[in-house]
Amino acid sequence: MDLKKQDVVKNKYMSTKHKVKGIAPQDNTKADLFPLDYFYYALENVKKAQESLMIVGQDDGCQILLVNLDMLITICKKYPITAASSIYLLNRKKLKETFDAWWERNHKKIPAKYRNGIKENADTLFEELFAIRSWAKSE
Repeated sequence: MDLKKQDVVKNKYMSTKHKVKGIAPQDNTKADLFPLDYFYYALENVKKAQESLMIVGQDDGCQILLVNLDMLITICKKYPITAASSIYLLNRKKLKETFDAWWERNHKKIPAKYRNGIKENADTLFEELFAIRSWAKSE
């Protein structure tokens, strides 16, 4: 099959001239935006989890925020430039306040043998989240 230049469909992951900028998997123009897609997906899930923590009538001691936050932080550590360019989209202070309010309402619903460990893990995740540097001047 002989494709001419005008026959090639372009999307946001393709450019007319492919460039390799380094040795990492994302260091080329056809792959460099993929981490951003995963970042936005994880960010969206953190925001949805935050919303679920605000529904007081549905409190049952379970929540999905921490696992989503862990995934977002993992992406941010692996791709710090992606994180720095977009972490401002998450109001980290409000997220922490939401979790703390949820914790006050729910910590007794969590089995006592897990309570301290879960709180320690949450505190560690929030420390890591607040340590992520942002390019935004004010956040």
